[in-house]
Amino acid sequence: MLRSELRIRIASNRLLPAALIASFVKRLARLSLSAPPSSAVMTIPFIYNMLKRHPSCMGMLHRPTAVIAPSGDDEDENDSDPFDADEKDPLKTGALDSSLWELKSLQKHYLSHVSTMGKIFEEVFTKPEFNLDDFLDHTYATVSRTLLFSTFGLDIDAVLQCPFH
Repeated sequence: MLRSELRIRIASNRLLPAALIASFVKRLARLSLSAPPSSAVMTIPFIYNMLKRHPSCMGMLHRPTAVIAPSGDDEDENDSDPFDADEKDPLKTGALDSSLWELKSLQKHYLSHVSTMGKIFEEVFTKPEFNLDDFLDHTYATVSRTLLFSTFGLDIDAVLQCPFH
């Protein structure tokens, strides 16, 4: 309970600079690309809540998604992401000038739970904030269980209880 309250207070602080919030959101979005699906399912609503609480960062969502290559790749400099992931000072990362192309990538995730969650950014931001406690119990086991049931109609608990002869 205390952890949830602390998280809400920090994320709700509107006195934090937009560049700091943008840098945090950008780093979290970047991490969710390589995170396990169970973690990505949790980070997407967290990013949604952060953008909803800090509308000054919404430009990151609406920037053209032609920016798809992180800086340092062998791409044309004009098409590279201005976000500097190696910068230690979050106020100097250039996140506010970047786009959240990572969320577009998550919309094409192989796991339908992640891609469906990623599509919330395509809609108008009129939904209430997500209750993050609803997403904290996602693990490999719960994601696998849901996937097996929705794809094959298998109840994994019943299958594991069944004796093999």
